[in-house]
Amino acid sequence: MSDKLDLGALAEARQYVRWVKRMRLTYRVESAAKPEVEVPIKQTKVESVTEMAKPRAANVPSKIVKPEWEGRPEFAALAQRVDACRKCALGATRTNAVFGVGDPNADLVFIGEAPGANEDASGVPFVGNAGNLLTRELAKNGVSRDEVFICNILKCRPPNNRDPLPEEIMACEPHLLEQLKLLKPKFLCGLGRHAIQTLLKHEVKIMKIRGQWETYNNLPLFVCLHPAAVLHQPQNRALFEADIAALAKAYHGRDRGGA
Repeated sequence: MSDKLDLGALAEARQYVRWVKRMRLTYRVESAAKPEVEVPIKQTKVESVTEMAKPRAANVPSKIVKPEWEGRPEFAALAQRVDACRKCALGATRTNAVFGVGDPNADLVFIGEAPGANEDASGVPFVGNAGNLLTRELAKNGVSRDEVFICNILKCRPPNNRDPLPEEIMACEPHLLEQLKLLKPKFLCGLGRHAIQTLLKHEVKIMKIRGQWETYNNLPLFVCLHPAAVLHQPQNRALFEADIAALAKAYHGRDRGGA
């Protein structure tokens, strides 16, 4: 066995530590800058954190296991482990864990940052207007949503849709890696700046690297604008359409891009 240090791995580890420290500092500064606002609480029955952490009752079906996974028991088992996960505080505040949806044998996996309110309520990622836009653009390029897999890095919604905390990412990213191990996809597509930064472990300028190929977990990772961001900035709609078209071309095998 060699005693030599892997300088590349060491540099990458140091870069990751610096990135985590910056994320923590940014969150603290932003939180300190926001005045506290007292929000009236509706008088409804609220479960305690202890109650929320209890295993789901056998007669209460989880939304996390999908019918299309019937032939993949190991996939359904992972989904149930995610549903029971309490490795960070988000497990006690979310309505549903959002494991992902789609073909468990998919060659293409889309990865967003975290569930929003609609996803938390439904247990399904990328629903609502942003999800509809993604679905339409895929269909336009000959890709059905049913033949891909769609998930997020975080499986639980951060309160008020705030950015994920470093400790939440570190608690949840192993679930993503387990998903990819079972899925064995050929392509990944990261949606939006926050997801890409988390996957690459460094800050990025999404408008500079969108449409390009990177690597995550030894898999080709395509950088794409987030459909929700496009809805807020319609001037970027053509760029998003170009991103999806380029990805679909690679997926169909005509241009493997970073593969």
